[in-house]
Amino acid sequence: TVSNPVIRGNKIWGGQNGGVLVYNGGLGLLEQNEIFDNAMAGVWIKTDSNPTLKRNKIFDGRDGGICIFNGGKGVLEENDIFRNAQAGVLISTQSHPILRRNRIFDGLAAGVEITNNATATLEFNQIFNNRFGGLCLASGVQPIVRGNKIFNNQDAVEKAVSNGQCLYKISSYT
Repeated sequence: TVSNPVIRGNKIWGGQNGGVLVYNGGLGLLEQNEIFDNAMAGVWIKTDSNPTLKRNKIFDGRDGGICIFNGGKGVLEENDIFRNAQAGVLISTQSHPILRRNRIFDGLAAGVEITNNATATLEFNQIFNNRFGGLCLASGVQPIVRGNKIFNNQDAVEKAVSNGQCLYKISSYT
């Protein structure tokens, strides 16, 4: 059977790996948690998992805030994702989550980074004050982007080459 827990109102911190791992088709609701100061991602969503994350604070991670890999999905709504060492939300390897009404800010890397044949739907998010651009897209990535406010990010719209892939960084967009 697929796991489908409700994790609500907790403080999850100080992990030697990630804070929360959802994998192998896992579901679940993570709501109103504080997830911080973990050695890896605050939340990992992997291998066809499809959880809902609502109104969490995911911050001060020593890696990314939320990392979505290997066909991961998920609905991320009304979360505050901030001050993480890597991307606030990293979406990779054929994943396709929905990000709606999140605030992704003050990151030490990109606000949202999408690579490796992944895509996403980004609606009504605020992405600001991130060091390596608000939205960083690998070549060929075509997310659905509606009603977002992307502002005050460093590295104005630029094109960079990394490992043979063209990356587009967007620092401001409305």
